[in-house]
Amino acid sequence: MIFKKNKWAITNKKSFAVLFLVLILVLITNVVHNPTINVLRWDVFGYYIYLPAFFIYNDLGLDNLHWVKEINSIYHNTATLYQIALSPIGHNVNQYSLGMAILYSPFFLLGHGFALLTNYPADGFSLPYQVSIFLSGILYMLIGLIYFRKVLLHFFSDKIAAIVILIICLGTNYLHLQIRGNAIITHNYLFALYAILIWSTIKWHQQINNKNTLILGLIVGLIVTVRPSEVVSILIPVLYGVTSVSSFKERISFLIKKKKYVLRAVFVAFLVGLPQLIYWKLYAGQFFYYSYNNNGEGLDLLSPHTIGVLFSFRKGWLIYTPIMGFSIIGFYYLYKTHRQLFVPTLLFFIANLYLVSSWSTWWYAGSFSQRALMQSYVVMGLPLGALLSYPWNKSLKISGTFILSFFLIFNLFQTWQISNGILNEERMTKDYYFSVFGQITPPTEEQKELLLIQRSLTAVDEFLHPEKYQLVLTEEEGFENEKEGVIFDYPHSGKRVFKMDKTHVFSPAIKKKFSELTEQDHAWIKVTLWVYPSEKWKESELSLITTFLYKGRAYKYRGMDTERDTELIPNQWNKVEKYYLTPHPRTKEDVFRVDAWLRGTEEIIIDDLKIEVFNKKE
Repeated sequence: MIFKKNKWAITNKKSFAVLFLVLILVLITNVVHNPTINVLRWDVFGYYIYLPAFFIYNDLGLDNLHWVKEINSIYHNTATLYQIALSPIGHNVNQYSLGMAILYSPFFLLGHGFALLTNYPADGFSLPYQVSIFLSGILYMLIGLIYFRKVLLHFFSDKIAAIVILIICLGTNYLHLQIRGNAIITHNYLFALYAILIWSTIKWHQQINNKNTLILGLIVGLIVTVRPSEVVSILIPVLYGVTSVSSFKERISFLIKKKKYVLRAVFVAFLVGLPQLIYWKLYAGQFFYYSYNNNGEGLDLLSPHTIGVLFSFRKGWLIYTPIMGFSIIGFYYLYKTHRQLFVPTLLFFIANLYLVSSWSTWWYAGSFSQRALMQSYVVMGLPLGALLSYPWNKSLKISGTFILSFFLIFNLFQTWQISNGILNEERMTKDYYFSVFGQITPPTEEQKELLLIQRSLTAVDEFLHPEKYQLVLTEEEGFENEKEGVIFDYPHSGKRVFKMDKTHVFSPAIKKKFSELTEQDHAWIKVTLWVYPSEKWKESELSLITTFLYKGRAYKYRGMDTERDTELIPNQWNKVEKYYLTPHPRTKEDVFRVDAWLRGTEEIIIDDLKIEVFNKKE
C-alpha cells in the first residue's frame, strides 16, 4: 500500500517521535563523549585535508609536507601519514577521493570564517574547524533520517516506519557510528545520500523532468565521488520497478526512449566527479588513478571474505548486529508485497555485500560490527518494513516482538560495552567475546590475553612479551656462495662476506612465505646482521630492510638506517638487529623478505644475515 499523506507532516507522529528521540540520544551521547576534541583524525584527516591544502596552504598537490607534519605535531591527527602516497609524477596524492571534502566544504568555510574573525588559528584544524565539521555530521545525520522516514512512509504505515527507524538506529551499529565523533566518517554521509537517492528515484519514476533528473544525477555523482565502490548505487534507479526479465527488457527500452534525460543525469554525475578526475590528472598524471598505494590492502574480487564479514567474532555483521537477519528474511515478504522494490534492493544487497567482502582488510578497524554496511541500512529498511507489515497471527507477532526487543536492547548494551572499552574495536576473538559477555566491568589482564595481538600504529614494532613465544624457525645467509661472497681477512663466520658498493647496492635476501613462517595469525621475526664498517661508515647509509610482498609489491615496509638508528664502531664487527611483526597477510602465499640496502657512497662489509621466527606458545 502506498500512503498519499504529506510525508513531512507531523501527523505521522510515531515516526516523527522516534526520529526526534534518535536525534536527542545522539546529541546527548556525543556531548558525554566530548567529540569536539580532535575529530579531524585518522581517515577523516585524509578526507578533509583537500580543503586546507586548497584554501589555506595553496598546496593541493601536497608538495610541501612541512605544513602537514607541523599540523600533525600540534593536533596529533594521525600516527603516520598513511593517507598520502607519492604518485608516478612526484606529487603526494591523497589516497581518498574528494567526495567527502565536497560535503565538508560549506562547514569548512564557516569554520574558516569564524577563525579569521576571532583569535583562533586560521590553520584549518583549530577548534572552529573541528566544531563546524562535527556539526556537519549531525546535520547530515538529520537529513538522512528525514529522507529515510519519507521513503518508509511512502511504502508503509507510520507505525511500521517508526519501528523500522527504531530498529535501524538503535538495534544496529548505526548508533555507535554516530557517537564519539564518528558521525563525520563516510558512512553517515552516505546514509543520507542513499536516503535521498531512493526518494529521488521514486520521484523520477513518478515524473521524469529536468528537476528530478538533475537531483538524481547529482546524488549518484556524490555517492560515487565519496566512495567509488558505491557505484553499485546505480542499481537502485535503473532497476526500480523491474519485476521480471520481460520488465527488465521493457526498462531498457524505456531508458532508451528517455535517453535525453538519462544522458542529462549521467552528465550531471560526471560533472560532480570531474574535480576528482582533474585532481588525478594534475597530480598523478592520469585521469583514472588507483590511489590506494598500500599493497597490503585492496579489492580481492576473486576471493571475497563473505563468511568472515557475516559470521566472524572479529567483526561479523550478523554476530554483532543480529537484528539485521530479520531484514534479510524480509526480502521474501518484500517480493510478496512490494515487488517493484524486490529486484533493485536484493541485487544491491548482493553486489554491495560482495564488494565489502572483497576488501582484503574486511574487518575495518576502529568500529563496531561491519561499518561498511551502515549506509546500506536505508535499502535494508525496505525488506525489514515488508516483514513487519505482513499480517502475522497474534502468537507470531508476540514472539517476534520479544525477539526484536531483545536484540535491540542487547545492541544498546553492546554499544555501551564497546564505548567503555569492554568490547574491542579491532582485536575481538570468539574466546574474548564470550569471556566478557554481559560484563559491565573493565576487562582483566587475563581476559585481554584472549584478544588478537596489538599492532603498532607507528613504524616501530616492540617485542614486549618474548616469554609468551617460542623459536620455531631459524634461517641464515652467510654469503659463502662464491658468486655472492668475497674473501675477507676477518669474516664474522666462515670464509666469505658480502661487500656492498656501487655495483652491489642490495645484498642477497632471505625470503619466506607467510605459510612457512606460521600457522597462526602472526609471527615475530628477529632480524640480525653483522656489519664491519670503515671510519666513514655514516656515509654508507646502510639500511636493513624488512617487508612483505603481495604479488611482488611491498607492504609493511620497514627500514632500519644505521647512520640514524645505531652507533657503529669502525674496523670491527657490529651486530645490528631489529624485530618485525608480520602484518595481516593478504594471502598465505605473501612473501617476507629481508635484505641490506646501501643508500650511500662508502662501501661496507656485511656478514651473517639471519632471521629467527617466534610463534606464540599454544
